[in-house]
Amino acid sequence: MFGGFSSSKCKTQCKLCVGRIKLMRNKRLLQLKQMRKEVADLLRANKQENARIRVETVIRENLTLQAYEVLELFVELLAVRVHLIEKSKERPQDMNEALGTLVYAAARIQDFPELLAIRAQLAAKYGKEFITEASSDISCLKWNVNENMIRCLTVQPPSPEDKLATLSDIAQEYAVEWDAHAAAQEMLPPPSAQPRYPGGPVGMMQPPVVPQWAPAPMMYADAAAAAAAAHLSASQAMAAAEAAQRFAESLQNRAPDAAPTAAAKPTLQDGAAPAPLPDALPHGFGLGEGFRQGQPPSVDDTSLYTDPGAEDSAGGKAAAPGQRFTKRSDSAIQRSYDAAAGPPTKADAQQVGKPSAPPAPPAPVPAAAPAPRPPAAGGSSAGGDDFSDLAKRFEALKRGGK
Repeated sequence: MFGGFSSSKCKTQCKLCVGRIKLMRNKRLLQLKQMRKEVADLLRANKQENARIRVETVIRENLTLQAYEVLELFVELLAVRVHLIEKSKERPQDMNEALGTLVYAAARIQDFPELLAIRAQLAAKYGKEFITEASSDISCLKWNVNENMIRCLTVQPPSPEDKLATLSDIAQEYAVEWDAHAAAQEMLPPPSAQPRYPGGPVGMMQPPVVPQWAPAPMMYADAAAAAAAAHLSASQAMAAAEAAQRFAESLQNRAPDAAPTAAAKPTLQDGAAPAPLPDALPHGFGLGEGFRQGQPPSVDDTSLYTDPGAEDSAGGKAAAPGQRFTKRSDSAIQRSYDAAAGPPTKADAQQVGKPSAPPAPPAPVPAAAPAPRPPAAGGSSAGGDDFSDLAKRFEALKRGGK
């Protein structure tokens, strides 16, 4: 069985396997159609339990047909690249999935004897270890077996969700009146109760668990190092205890000083009512009648607040400087309002006239040349020396002519 690898034999078996896959697919499609019709008849006859059992066979047939499609694809790929496999000693990287999937399917699909011959050829090429590990459910992923093929050929009962979906599809295809909601309540498991706090409302999630941190045990080289570390820890503990004692003593010393302050606080006597709040706030904004009537004055109007002792139009006494301002009376506010100038009227605007354009700026004047400075009085220069020399010569000539 484990003779030498022959590319011609392997290619022939691949072509025969592809033809058999197509025949088996058509046969299983007819069987699947008949199974679906039987399940629809069971639903129409209200035989829910029988329909739920028979639908598992329908699901299994669907998975088998999917496995046939994947298998046909990889067999055709092997037939095309069989000469490449014959020339290379190692498995080609792009053929790992195809080779592993064919070996895995040959151990589980008994409809294709050609697939067993292909597996024998691969065993002659790559060894028995490859065939054994690729056929196992434990180590098949090591050899890149197709995951869809593993899902289709795994022997596991279908889930309730898959069964419900298939029943709904069959009922819709054959126009069967079927209560899918009631079937879902019977087939699907009830939703599990959500966790809750002890004694808390239902549906509240569990609090997050905070990991407890524990210091790692300290390792010392010898007993002397451990003793030194213990002495250091004891010294730090004593220093902390002394600091706590000093802090407590300082608090005791402050207690008598704080007693008069506490005693000086005003307290209410039994049955006494608290004093009413003043109309004026500490910063000068009062809460008089004007504010209570819903007509707060403008913040910028400083005439509303005046010195209570100052002389005003209503008459009063002059107050000493430094007293806080209080709110003026309503009558004083009304008089100030009446005396204030009102908004401009149309006649005032006509008297002013239309605005004129601003005058043109003056033309720039060129800067004049600086005037020559007169010679400084009593100063000597080159011209002054020549004049005095000429005067002396003129005087000498006059004396010589006499």
